[in-house]
This record gives sequence, structure tokens and C-alpha cells, in this order.
Amino acid sequence: MGFFDLFKNKKTNTGTDPDQPSAIEYVEWLLGYMSANALYDITIDSERQLPGNELPANSTSKPPCLPDPQTVINRLKLLADIPMMTLTKPAEGSFEQKRRNLLLTVSARFQDNTEKSVCYLHMRTKNVPAGF
Repeated sequence: MGFFDLFKNKKTNTGTDPDQPSAIEYVEWLLGYMSANALYDITIDSERQLPGNELPANSTSKPPCLPDPQTVINRLKLLADIPMMTLTKPAEGSFEQKRRNLLLTVSARFQDNTEKSVCYLHMRTKNVPAGF
């Protein structure tokens, strides 16, 4: 299978198949999609479809995969240095990522209960000089 074949068939993936893109690739896509489209606030709910699912199949902006929303929330918890378990009270964390000449600062607030998990993302961008 070639590199581009990974993105040809946009399948749902739970993250257990090493041959298919997972929550890691989805979160990378999500951060790029948010910054490219000036979407500074996004909510991910384990009981709802992920952002990007609504994009037309022929869209060049379509995510590489649509993993289980809980897997994506767990990936975001990992990035924000929050334990990947059901939380008994809301928790907040943040992380930074450099993209070309932008520094993305993402604040995340997680709220779990026995039925579902929700992650509220807020992104700030800052121009940085090349080589930063």
C-alpha cells in the first residue's frame, strides 16, 4: 500500500488497525483545519459526529479518517497532559504546536460523565519567524 492509498478510502477507524490512519492523524488534520478556516472554538462530543464528517466526499479538506470520537478525546487529553480516564470533575489543559510560521496554542476543557465525554477546544494563533 502506498502513502496516498492511506487517504484514498476515508474509513472509520477505532485506532486499533496500524495500517489505517487513527486519532493521531485526525487530530493533526483538525488542528490544521481549525487554523486554515479561522475556527477558534470547537466542541468534540463522544455522542456526536466529529468535525469534518459534514464535508462533501470530494472535498480536499476532508479528514484522512473518522475515528471513534472517544479515541479523539483521549488523544487530546494526552496532548493536554490530562489522564486518559473518565474524569470525576472537569479538567483543563493546553498544548502548543508549530505549523509553518504559526504557533498554535490550544486550550482544552474536558468534561466526562458515565454516558459521554466532551472536549471544548479553543485555539489561538501567533505568527512566528522562520526557524523559530
